[in-house]
Amino acid sequence: MGGNKNSFTRFLLSCANCCLACIERTIKILTRNAYIYMAIEGKSFITSASAALSLIMSNPALVSTLAGIGGVFRFLGKVFISLITVYICFYILDTYEPWKTTVNSVFLPLVVIFIISWIIGVIFMSVYGMAIDTVLICFLKSR
Repeated sequence: MGGNKNSFTRFLLSCANCCLACIERTIKILTRNAYIYMAIEGKSFITSASAALSLIMSNPALVSTLAGIGGVFRFLGKVFISLITVYICFYILDTYEPWKTTVNSVFLPLVVIFIISWIIGVIFMSVYGMAIDTVLICFLKSR
């Protein structure tokens, strides 16, 4: 009997966690678009949030398609930044003399370089994502 309560409690907590995560994502999207609309129009936050939401809801297919394409480009950008950085660092560690003889294995330095370059890629591509969202809102507003 005690195991059933515990599993039921975990189920309820998982459902509540899922609902709160959905609400959090919705608020983040709404806030992001409201700030973009505020920058374009110069209106208050609530007015901008309402206008941005109505703009997005009036074009759901276009917004979802462009958001999906933008997400793919952001992911590919992160991968490209990380892999090119790792390749350049591997070339440097394998070719140039101070590192060629002193570094026994390039695996650990390349893993560290990959993690750092992934973080930099995430930061850079988040700026790119904001630019994509801004262009999308401008495009929807001009239609």
